[in-house]
Amino acid sequence: MEKEVKVSHIIKPIYFMLFAIILEMVNFLWLGFNVTGSETIQFLPKYFILDFSFLLIFAGIIFVCPRIVSNIVFYFFIVFQTLINIINATLFKVFGDIFSFDMMKLGGEAVQAFKIEFVDFGSIIVNIVILCVIIITQILCDRLLKKQVVLKKLRKKSLLLVVFFAFFTFASASFFGQTVTFKNSEANSEIWESDQYLWENMHFKLEAYKKFGTYGFYLKSISNLIYKSDDYDEILEKELVDELEKGKQKVDITAPLYGDNLIVIMLESFEWFAIDPYNTPTLWKLRNTTGVSMENFHGKNKTNVSEAIGILGNMPKDISVDYLAKNDLLGSDYTLPNMFKEMGYEANYFHSFEKSFYNRDKVNIAMGFENIYALEDVELENESSKLSDLNLDSDFVAEVIDEMIPTDTKFMSFYTTVTTHGGYDKYNERFEEYYSRYDENLEKYKEWLETETTYVYPEDEKLEKCFRQYKSAAMDTDKMVSMIIEDLTKKNLLSTTTIVMYSDHNCYIDDIYFNIKGTHKEDFYNIYNYNIPFMIYSTKLAPEKKTEFANTYDIYPTICELYGLPYNKALTQGYSVYSPEIKDSVMASYLTGIFNENFYTLNIVDIYMTDGVTQEELNRFKSNSSLFYQKLYRIELIYKNGLAKRAV
Repeated sequence: MEKEVKVSHIIKPIYFMLFAIILEMVNFLWLGFNVTGSETIQFLPKYFILDFSFLLIFAGIIFVCPRIVSNIVFYFFIVFQTLINIINATLFKVFGDIFSFDMMKLGGEAVQAFKIEFVDFGSIIVNIVILCVIIITQILCDRLLKKQVVLKKLRKKSLLLVVFFAFFTFASASFFGQTVTFKNSEANSEIWESDQYLWENMHFKLEAYKKFGTYGFYLKSISNLIYKSDDYDEILEKELVDELEKGKQKVDITAPLYGDNLIVIMLESFEWFAIDPYNTPTLWKLRNTTGVSMENFHGKNKTNVSEAIGILGNMPKDISVDYLAKNDLLGSDYTLPNMFKEMGYEANYFHSFEKSFYNRDKVNIAMGFENIYALEDVELENESSKLSDLNLDSDFVAEVIDEMIPTDTKFMSFYTTVTTHGGYDKYNERFEEYYSRYDENLEKYKEWLETETTYVYPEDEKLEKCFRQYKSAAMDTDKMVSMIIEDLTKKNLLSTTTIVMYSDHNCYIDDIYFNIKGTHKEDFYNIYNYNIPFMIYSTKLAPEKKTEFANTYDIYPTICELYGLPYNKALTQGYSVYSPEIKDSVMASYLTGIFNENFYTLNIVDIYMTDGVTQEELNRFKSNSSLFYQKLYRIELIYKNGLAKRAV
């Protein structure tokens, strides 16, 4: 059977691939990628053949389909790629991140947090212009290239599929051949350092994107969401069960805080520069005279990740906590609330925003909390559920303080704040008292900032207003902490209650963190950007300023060791800040790469390091980083196969 085909339809796959490649090049140039290990600008993914092989497959589909269907396929992938370019440009500009499918579950929350200032309008203009050129080209080709050729339908399809599958087979074989060679090379002996591992796990998101390209990265990510082989068998299960058995720690009644109450406060977007002697006297005192301050503490996580790490001691990456909670796989005897409940405590969670944010109403219950108290459970004046019009943490705590600090039982309370979240560019009538005090203290505060710190007071008028807003929110945080201490004192519980405070991440909204710290956003390897507060207040702990490098993963084991809890080291990624093992602490951020105080890397090939480090220190960093990801893989298997639930 013969069929007449327009010339425009025959060449459509060619200019589809051409424009897809152009869009890829624009994306890479816009994000400013460099070739790994050099300063050379990277125009296309390292494994372009792999990326191109997917284009060949889509081009084949465009060619074999009827004209209307082929146009739909054509525009679908071109529009998809254009949108990805725009979204990634905006995310990279604000967070140094790119889009991944796990972000989709944020839904309305992400929309609420979105601000027009986040948008990279330059990227929108460039990509829309290219999209218009593509559309115009497509229309002109259909109208001008009307000549038709005769092909036998069967021969056309058979030949096309053979050619394109041959290209795909060649591309895939080339990729796996290269990565196997890379994996087995002497300089990269650890499998987790190889591109094969990166392809299978996508643990380093930006590096995976640089190497596999838009279609390679996103199609493999979708594949991993649908199915990811774990090579799980009875032998591996026995190994994991044995690890869980060996990792069990016994209750230590000699621990310094054994039997005390605990209040954990995770401070939203909180920075050390939020604290000063004039505007936040309570926090200033805790940092400098009465508490234990981890001055070299760092974090770079999304809010829910920092929260989960503090509660679980780990954070699965390839399995969502939502999935684990839904399938009753998340809670084990080793979550912080469950360990305290086992010892006779009441364990409750508090959040001065909606409890459905990050599905806390389900996830945190699955972690072991008995009750979730949030905005829905209190009555506040001018109550708001908009992130641009936030309620005061002090008002929320005033409403729930008796649930947070009960007098008829021992308690473990975990509270996540919201007021300092931002945005910071809108007037908030709730801050009136703080605005006045900030303005009154401004001159002596600016003098203190200049003479006693390395922070930079903003000169830009807009940034100055944002900083005033942020500092006013921090003043409310100070008031909230003061209220908790006063209530503990009134209830005669201060001497038997410890307050642990830590920040989830830096103050990235409105570019505050690097402007005040005097750094640059593009210097992602400067870990000072991620230096945030972690403090402990207890009348039983000697006040001090600890200077050892620590990160979010070290919070959970620090609490467990101080309270003598029967936690499990097989499920714990960090170390107690009071342990000699803290020297092995590394921060592995799912937003970017891995770092400690001397090294920063996105890929274990390009390693930024401070002057004077030794080869031994470099080897230790690489070894500890390797250990983290090896352990992460096994922790995810433990959760996925229900072993955490059986580790009793």
